[in-house]
Amino acid sequence: MTTVEENIEELQLQKAIRRLIKKLDKRLIPFLMLLEFSAFGSEMITGHTELTTLKADLNLSPEEESLGVTLLYAAYALFGIPSFILLRFLGTKIYLSLCMILWGAIMIGTAFVRNVKQLFVVRFLLGMVISAHFSGLTIYLSLWYRKAEQTMRISFFHAGAILGCSFGAIMSYGITKISSIVGLKDWQWIFMFEGLPITVLGIIIYIFLGNIPETVQWLNNCEKELLTNILREDAGKANGEPNSDSWISWRQVKYALTDRRIYLHMLIGIGNVTPILCFTLALPSLLHGINASAPLTHLMVAPMYVIACASCLVGSYSSSLHNEHGLHTATCLFISLIGFIILIFVGDQSKIAIYISSCIACCGMYTAFPIALSWLTKNVGGHTKRAMAICCVHAVDHLGGVLKFVVYPEVDKPIYRKGHSICAGVTAVALLSTFILRRSMMKENQRRQFLSVDEYRREVAVEEPCDKHPDFRYVL
Repeated sequence: MTTVEENIEELQLQKAIRRLIKKLDKRLIPFLMLLEFSAFGSEMITGHTELTTLKADLNLSPEEESLGVTLLYAAYALFGIPSFILLRFLGTKIYLSLCMILWGAIMIGTAFVRNVKQLFVVRFLLGMVISAHFSGLTIYLSLWYRKAEQTMRISFFHAGAILGCSFGAIMSYGITKISSIVGLKDWQWIFMFEGLPITVLGIIIYIFLGNIPETVQWLNNCEKELLTNILREDAGKANGEPNSDSWISWRQVKYALTDRRIYLHMLIGIGNVTPILCFTLALPSLLHGINASAPLTHLMVAPMYVIACASCLVGSYSSSLHNEHGLHTATCLFISLIGFIILIFVGDQSKIAIYISSCIACCGMYTAFPIALSWLTKNVGGHTKRAMAICCVHAVDHLGGVLKFVVYPEVDKPIYRKGHSICAGVTAVALLSTFILRRSMMKENQRRQFLSVDEYRREVAVEEPCDKHPDFRYVL
């Protein structure tokens, strides 16, 4: 075959791959964005219910309110790894659909609680059910796309989550306006409107989404074969189980739990997600403290999330275009840090400065999240090890939510200087961890590049090497 014929064949292959990726995008991304749009707002809705009659109707003390949030995120962290094991045995399709249906049902049930004990039970059950939701979506996405394509896809469904927060704020505003007309309380309507679409989406997942590429009906046989081949080629020798969706390698579980780089990812995640959870939950109260009415406060929150969504997509596009994550993550964390530092020094002196610095903090921390997450998915080989790493990091990250009422207690209203200082501190830790992790990966890449023949043979001989394979190179 001549060089010209080879080039023509290669061009035809690349065109076929592009058509396949576009087909996957049209089928998966809008639905996953809708899924996160409906689901993520239910986690953040707690901040808006603080401005409703929930506390008065249930006679909640500040300690009981704090315990309710603590139970949610404690269950989230506690059941993160068990949920991963269940996910691996059931498969992503069945697990996610079951998760969403139960999630929605619990949210609807929350609208009908009558006392503090019932609220505690539903909050704990909610944390248990959603513990592997986002991790499951990330794992599911990694079954369909090559590493270079994952950053933007993760950012798209994360953007759906951010817009879900904006919609939740607008919905809370509307409900506070109309709740007096109908029989239910404002907080009851909020939980019902959040729960119903989540349940419906869970049913749709089970009916329409395939488990893995080989099982779907909306790809023809040629497309299935092409997708399987490009995923295997992309994984290379670092993957021991390229098509597994319901089998677990306990050797790779051990690898995940003993990989020091995954613990650095945990530190980055804690420093990024703790402000996301704590600051986002406190944001309505922070803005309410600048003399805004409760309905207006709900409305003021929405534009922040729209701006953060745009920032997330732009930052992720730059990261994907340059195939670089460490410096992009560090830049976003630094922007978030600047926002919190301004909030610390502004106090209650300027309403405009509070609003703008809150926007800066939101843009930085929400943009850093998908870039850091895709950095993890690209650099962990082996399906089981990657899934275990994602679930462990995500579970540990959400321990920050347990500290919400420690970081932002009611007694610190409306300035919250201590809370902003804590968020700035953990963001600084994440920033430092990012540089350490990037340096560690750079040194390991250099070491593997200059291995002797005997060293190379010894490392190749390791069973299921995952990302420890000497041919594997970390993305910086």
